[in-house]
Amino acid sequence: MKKILFIIHRFHYSGAAKAMQLIANGLAKLNKYDIYIASYCDTSPCYEVDSRIKVISGTNKYGKGFKNKIGAYKSTKKIIKECNPDLVIAFLNNASFYSIISTLFDKRKVIVCERCDPFNENTHSLKFMRKFFKFADGGVFQTDGARKYYKNKIKNTTVIPNIVDNKYANIKINKFNDRKNEIDIFSRIEIKQKRHDILIKAFNEIHKVHPDIVLNIYGDGPDEDTIKNIVNEFNLDDFVNFKGSTNNALDILKESKLTILSSDYEGIPNGVIDALAIGIPVVATDTSPGGVRLLIENGKNGYIVPCGDYIEIAKKVNYLIEHPNIADDFSKESIKINDRFSEKNIIKMWDEYIDKI
Repeated sequence: MKKILFIIHRFHYSGAAKAMQLIANGLAKLNKYDIYIASYCDTSPCYEVDSRIKVISGTNKYGKGFKNKIGAYKSTKKIIKECNPDLVIAFLNNASFYSIISTLFDKRKVIVCERCDPFNENTHSLKFMRKFFKFADGGVFQTDGARKYYKNKIKNTTVIPNIVDNKYANIKINKFNDRKNEIDIFSRIEIKQKRHDILIKAFNEIHKVHPDIVLNIYGDGPDEDTIKNIVNEFNLDDFVNFKGSTNNALDILKESKLTILSSDYEGIPNGVIDALAIGIPVVATDTSPGGVRLLIENGKNGYIVPCGDYIEIAKKVNYLIEHPNIADDFSKESIKINDRFSEKNIIKMWDEYIDKI
């Protein structure tokens, strides 16, 4: 039985960690692989893990700086040595880099998994790490756009979308007018990528027309205080709530009127997948390198608007609030994503790809 190690920098509430654990769970169910999941930082899984999977937590503490990077490398190398896998599947750039340099002189195979937009996430540090990706045995990307960035840089590449959790298909939601007057957002609070500044500007325009609507932001991040200041400048403190992290997103989301994605770039945004899968309408920006367009057919199961255009975001949200029949039609179309990105279909793609490596 082939032993596979999935590794990431840390287990936490994030799209990459969730995607990794769903893939690991799906492959474990095949009873064809001996599956391990690991973080090179000392953290524990936040999402459900199949009982057949072995979990490893590393020794490194999450942080920054050269000393921390050395610790991350040592932790990764130790995990790989102790697990002794046939194949390492590394999620995100740091884990990919440490996995590659830890296996340069042995026969273990490494697959790198890019989960964001390499065109925008392109610091000097990342450029240096990606120079080593040529030593990987394969690369998995969420979109064709991300794959094109690595053309001639990584061999044996493929595009495999995220899994929609099986449990979503069984969730039933109320009609648009019967749900709470709330817009719920689940996201790391970071202006550079997530553009919560644009979100608040859009909500300010929405609030002018529909003052009874409330915006709830779930998550935390480096720019939380900055965003709170913007909320205060618009006198929206009574209408924008910062809720912190939650492990109960689905129960909250199913009562929402709708959700908004305001990012400039993403991989495949899990927040959009989750909303579409249970029938919650989405207004999303046209993120690079194409993840939103993979999920939303504009005007059929959601709306796509230009990045940074808070006026257009507000217009589309207001239109849905004022035309609940359109919102309900979107819901009927959006749940079809459960079949497109089912565990069965996506795991079949992973299984076939692994066999080729």
